[in-house]
Amino acid sequence: MPLRQTFTYRIPADMEPGTVRPGRRALVPFRAKLIHGIVMTEPRRAETDLERRARFLAGYDPKRILSPEIQGLVEWIVRYYKAPIGEAVKMALPPGLLSEKEALFTLSARGADQARAGDAPPELAALQGRKLNRRAWAKAAKADIRLEDIRRWEDEGLLALALQGPERESVPHAAVAALTAAGREVDPETLARARKQKDLLLWLRRRPGGLAPISEINQVFARGGALAAQLAKRGLCERRRVPKYELEDARPVVAPEPIKVLTPEQATALDRLQSSLDRRSFQPFLMFGVTGSGKTEVYLRAIQHCLAQGRQALFLVPEIGLTPLMRRRIVDRFGDRLAILHSAVGAARRAESWANVLAGKVDVVLGARSGIFAPLPRLGLLVVDEEHDPSYKQNDGIRYHARDLALVRAHMADATVALGSATPSLESWRNHELGRAELIRLEKRATRAPLPKVDIVDMREEFRVQRRRPVLSRLLMTRLREALDQGRQAMVMLNRRGYHSFLLCRTCGETVMCDRCEISLTYHQTDRTLKCHYCGLTRPPPEACPACGSEMMQFFGEGVQQLQELLQRELPGKVVDRLDRDRMASKDAHHRILAAFERRETDVLVGTQMIAKGHDFPNVTLVGIVNADAGLRVPDFRCAETVFQLVTQVAGRSGRGDAPGTVVVQTYMPEHYSLQCAANHDFLAFMTRETRYRENLDYSPYAHLVSLLVTHEDLELARESALWLAQQLDRLRGKGEMTVLGPAKAPIGKIKNAFRFQIVLKGHKRAALHQVADAVVEEAVKRKILPRQAIIFDIDPYQFF
Repeated sequence: MPLRQTFTYRIPADMEPGTVRPGRRALVPFRAKLIHGIVMTEPRRAETDLERRARFLAGYDPKRILSPEIQGLVEWIVRYYKAPIGEAVKMALPPGLLSEKEALFTLSARGADQARAGDAPPELAALQGRKLNRRAWAKAAKADIRLEDIRRWEDEGLLALALQGPERESVPHAAVAALTAAGREVDPETLARARKQKDLLLWLRRRPGGLAPISEINQVFARGGALAAQLAKRGLCERRRVPKYELEDARPVVAPEPIKVLTPEQATALDRLQSSLDRRSFQPFLMFGVTGSGKTEVYLRAIQHCLAQGRQALFLVPEIGLTPLMRRRIVDRFGDRLAILHSAVGAARRAESWANVLAGKVDVVLGARSGIFAPLPRLGLLVVDEEHDPSYKQNDGIRYHARDLALVRAHMADATVALGSATPSLESWRNHELGRAELIRLEKRATRAPLPKVDIVDMREEFRVQRRRPVLSRLLMTRLREALDQGRQAMVMLNRRGYHSFLLCRTCGETVMCDRCEISLTYHQTDRTLKCHYCGLTRPPPEACPACGSEMMQFFGEGVQQLQELLQRELPGKVVDRLDRDRMASKDAHHRILAAFERRETDVLVGTQMIAKGHDFPNVTLVGIVNADAGLRVPDFRCAETVFQLVTQVAGRSGRGDAPGTVVVQTYMPEHYSLQCAANHDFLAFMTRETRYRENLDYSPYAHLVSLLVTHEDLELARESALWLAQQLDRLRGKGEMTVLGPAKAPIGKIKNAFRFQIVLKGHKRAALHQVADAVVEEAVKRKILPRQAIIFDIDPYQFF
C-alpha cells in the first residue's frame, strides 16, 4: 500500500512459535481487504493491551522472501527517496507476491450464540452459517454496513474473517511425482503386467531424489500424469508440490570461452579490481574506457576472481534486450551459475529466476535497473556498465537511481564497484575528483583499431545547396553507397519515433494535439494513425482542421519510419531494417532484428537511441546520425551532456572490426561544443567546459537537486497548490541554504488529463535541503492543500519535462 508507516498486528496464541520472522510474508486484514504484507521486525511482547489490534490471518511462509541485505536497502530507499515503505518493499520483490484477497466475514462462535439468542445487532443475522464479502453481506442484511461497524463488531468478538481459496505460493512451485519408501524397495517385477507403470517406476528411480515434474513425465511418457496417479494408488509414489529451485538444474554446464590475451591496459585494470576484491572492503572504481576498449572482458575476469573467493557478483546493464552480444558473452561464461532478472522477462520466468537467487542456486545475476534488488547475500562485486545511461533512473513510482543504489549496496556489503563508461556522467567524474572513486583508464581499443573518423555536416549549407530541407545529406548518401558496395554494413540513427512529428493546418496554424496531454500527436505510417507517446491515445488523422475546418492539412518533421522508407527507396536491392520502441511490441522482435543484422542479412539498420547501446558488429564501418542537435533544444541543464554521450556512443559502433570506421553527423548547430568534442572523441575537453557552466549555475554535480512536481486534474488547484508550496519553501530557504526555482508550468503542462507545475530546489547541504522539502510537503498534506499522491517527490532528478 502507498502508506508511509508500518502497522502492528496481534499474533494468535495458537500460532506455532518461530513462524513469524522478519522478511516472511503474512496475510493480514487491512480495511475491508485481506492483503499480503512483509514482516519487518522480530515479534515482541506488547507493553500495552493489544486486544484491539487486528490479528494475523495467516502469518507464516516457510521461506524468508525479503532477504536481510535487501531489507536494509529498502529501508535506505525509504529514508533517502522519501518513499512509501509498502511501495519500496513491493518494488524489491517479483510481481504478484504481495497480492490481495477478497475479505469474507462470518460470525464468530460468540457472535453466533448472541445471534441465536437475539442479542446481536440485527445486521449480523445475515451472516449465520455463511461467509460473505461486505457487499453481499450488506445486500443480504438490507443495511448500510460501514467499515467502522465491522471494526466494532470485531473488537466485541462477534465477527471473524475467513479465508477464501488457497494461498498463493511466494516462490514458484512445480507439481512432481516422488517415489515413496515402498516405491524405492518394491520389486519392479510385481508390475510386470503393468508395463508402462513399471517403466515409469524404473525411470523415477534413475532421477535425482526419485522425483520428477509432472510436466516432464508427460513429455517422456504418453499419459504420464495418469501413470503417476496409478502408481500413487499402489502407494509407490506421491504427488506433491516443491519449489522449482529444488529440482535438479537441467541447464548444461557451459564450456569456458577460449582465453583471450589482454592488452596491457586491460591487464592493469583487472589487477586493480582483483586487488580490491582481495581486500574485501568497499571500493568504487570509475572505469573510463573508449568504445571498444575491452571493458567487458575485464568485468568478466573480475567476476571469475570474485566467484573463486566464494562470493557473488551482480552485473547491471541499461537494457538487457538491446545488447544480445553482451548477454550471450555473460551467459556463455557463467551459464550454469547465472540468473537473469529483468522486467521484460515474463513474470513466471522472472519469479523463478529470483527464487533461484534467493535459494543460493546462482552466483552471478545479470539485470537491468531492477536487478539491483537481487537477493545475493555474499555479494563481492557490482558492475554497472554504461553507468552514464539515463535508463538507470526510474522515472515513475519511486524515482531511484540504480547506479547510486549500487554504491549504497556495495558499501553495505563491503564489495567492489566498477562503474564503466566511455562517456562517464559528470556526477561519477566529480566523485573521482573528490577522491570517492578510483579512476581506471582504457584509452585504446582492444583490437588496436583506431577510433572512427567523424565528419560533421552543416545542414544549413545543405539547405542552401539543395534548395530544400533534406533529410539526408549528400555526404551521408555517398558514404552509404560506398560502404554497401564494399560488402560492409551501416547504422543510421534518428532519435525520433514515428513517420511525421506533427500534423499542422496551413490555414490557421493549428497543430493536432493529444486530448489528454499538451503534446502534438505523432503520425505512424505502419498503421496510419496519430499517436501520443505519453498516454497512448490513438486516433486517425482528421480530414479537416478541428479548429477552422480547413482541409489544408500537412504533415511536418521526419521520424525514424520515414527515414527507413527513404533509405529503402534510395538503396534499391539493399535490406533496410528498423529498431525502435514500436518494433518491440511483439515478443523477442528486437532479438530477431539484431540477430539478422549480426548474420549480415540486413545491410542498413535504422533506429532511435536503442541502436547506440553496447552493440558490437565488426562489419559496421559507417554510422550516420540524423538531426544530431535535436536534444540540444530540450529544457534540461543536462542536454549538452546527453547529446555528447549519445553521439559518442553511437559513433563507437563504427569500425570495431578489421576495417576503419567513419561517422557522419548531420546538424544545424555544427559549432556546438558537445558535437565538436564528440567528433574529436575528447571527453576531457567536453567535461572541462560543461563543468564550468554547471558550477557557475549551481547545478549537479556541484549542487544537490530536489524536484517537486504538482499534478492535478483541476488546473487552478494545481497552480495554487504549487504557489503555496513555493512560498513555504521560499520562507524556509535560509534554513535549507537553498535556491527555489518556480513554480513554473512544466514543459509538458498536461499528461493524462493532469496539469503539471514544477518547483526545483538547489542546495549544497543535502540533508538540510531534503529535510526542508520533506517538511513542507508533509505540511501541505496535513493541511489538505493536496493529497500526497498529487506531489511527485524526485530526489536527484534526471528529467524535467
